[in-house]
Amino acid sequence: MNKTIAVLPVLFVALLASVKPLESQNAPASTTPGESVKLTGSDLKSDDLILKAEAIYTGKITDMGVQDKGTPDAPYAGSTYRGAHVQLLQILRCGMYDQMAVTLTVDVTRHESIPKVGNSYIFFVTKDSAKPTSAYTVPFTALKLLDASEENVTEVKRLIALPQNQNQLSGSQLKLPDAVKCDAVFIGEITGVPPFGSLAMAGASTYVGKIKVSQVFDGSIDNPVSVLFWVRYNPHEVPPENGHTYIFFVSKTPGWNILNKILPATGDNIAQIKALLPPAAPSGDFFCGDDLKAEVALVQSDAIFTGEITGMGTEDHDNSFSYAYPGFHLKHVEIKVDRILRGTAGDTTSATLFVNFIPHQPIDQIKGPYVFYVKNNDPKDNDPFTVLKQLPATDANIAKTKQLIAPSEYVSNDSFSLEEAVSKSDAIFIGDITELGLGVGSNVKVFQVFRGSPARQTSITVNTVSAPQEGSSYIFLARKNSVEEAGPFSALKLLPASDDNIAQVKELAKGPRIPFGTMDAPTDLRATVQNLTSMKLDWTNHASAATYILVQESTDDGNTWKTIAKLTDPTATSYLATGLSPDLMYSFQVIPGKE
Repeated sequence: MNKTIAVLPVLFVALLASVKPLESQNAPASTTPGESVKLTGSDLKSDDLILKAEAIYTGKITDMGVQDKGTPDAPYAGSTYRGAHVQLLQILRCGMYDQMAVTLTVDVTRHESIPKVGNSYIFFVTKDSAKPTSAYTVPFTALKLLDASEENVTEVKRLIALPQNQNQLSGSQLKLPDAVKCDAVFIGEITGVPPFGSLAMAGASTYVGKIKVSQVFDGSIDNPVSVLFWVRYNPHEVPPENGHTYIFFVSKTPGWNILNKILPATGDNIAQIKALLPPAAPSGDFFCGDDLKAEVALVQSDAIFTGEITGMGTEDHDNSFSYAYPGFHLKHVEIKVDRILRGTAGDTTSATLFVNFIPHQPIDQIKGPYVFYVKNNDPKDNDPFTVLKQLPATDANIAKTKQLIAPSEYVSNDSFSLEEAVSKSDAIFIGDITELGLGVGSNVKVFQVFRGSPARQTSITVNTVSAPQEGSSYIFLARKNSVEEAGPFSALKLLPASDDNIAQVKELAKGPRIPFGTMDAPTDLRATVQNLTSMKLDWTNHASAATYILVQESTDDGNTWKTIAKLTDPTATSYLATGLSPDLMYSFQVIPGKE
């Protein structure tokens, strides 16, 4: 008996010396750091928590918070410390605040010890989805604590680095065919992303990253652009790295660009995306500005001419342009000018182009001729022009362009008949356009007034189907703008100042005037993000005869609408939409009604 007692301690010591401290020797696949003292979560294996914990970090306890032992009817098996203050020391996986409060539970049935103030530990933390129930409820709970020894930190880092726990980027669960249905797909370089995000929701960290766009496959996007995205914890996702290039899939909401998915910009991934997206243009075509209507291009252009491309120029990768489109940005494209339809240009010139794709045909097969709508560049620029729109120089396209340049009538809003425009106008006058603004702020010299009291020199918003000409005289049928709008007037209709048109307008102007906006829909609807689940809507109210206003939302791009509020104040100009999901894209509309 004495011999047995003497041998067992020696054998026991030998076993301890030969085995690496583990939480479970019976589970060799679950290699986890050891604990010299049992702490919170002693029954949980570290490698099981690598994916379950929303953040893993080392930190020093500076205050144990408030001790909660439960109630007499339902006591805790130990103690729960709510609001324990932790000073962040080192992030091992995912983000956390520099100073934060956590809930710690010490289970005496498992002989767990109370952590000590001033000591450093490894924290495996989750974010609570439940709302606070008391003043001492905090949003983060420690699943497990380990002593922050060098050995334990090294082992946790090793577990985090295992292949099954690594390197899935944001949106890893979104399939590629679904991802390409977003608003913009593009390649870009991450130029600014924080080292860790904010735990703004359960199960993920929120990041805002800045991206320099280099190529757009679909849609359009700011350049550079800031995007909001989530890095989720189960499955384990990691944020993109600064200086690396990725493919981004983005949805747009008012005030936000929401990132749905990220992929490394490899050749295989690019090929898959191009195969899923519709072709940017019919094979063999070469064009730019296809999304810009010719009527709009006409207003914005300084010159229009026909010509042939004699040199394709060079691709420009700088980020001096504020918007990026599908395709490429080319500079120093050489053009031999044939016929000038408007403005001035030399016999040969060069231009900057945003093109939908670079054709592979030889230059003699894509040289044109084309109709070029161009605007003047800054004199410091090497290219005199930037091409707004480019069309094949067919007889039909040339004839349409000529008709736009010299139309018989200019209509600011063709939904108004002349009679309706006269009845709703606050001011009717004849004047010369001394300076044509791009949509807003056209300057007019007034020399005859039929209604209202415009200034001798005034400014007017003109949104025309066909562009008026500077120096020409027109009849302006206009309404007064609100203080938020540009200039004192907006044109309801615009007519050449011919004798017949003047006589007709003078006769109609003698009739009764209908107050503008009696039951007209609100304008200038704006949405401002308040937080991840609410937006503030603002609008300009014109519905003076309304008795209520409906606010409606849509989550399917306007196909169906749901009324979220009926405002009994018909003069309302704002509404706070709450309870929104950050994973959905919302559209809003405001409709006046009368009972």
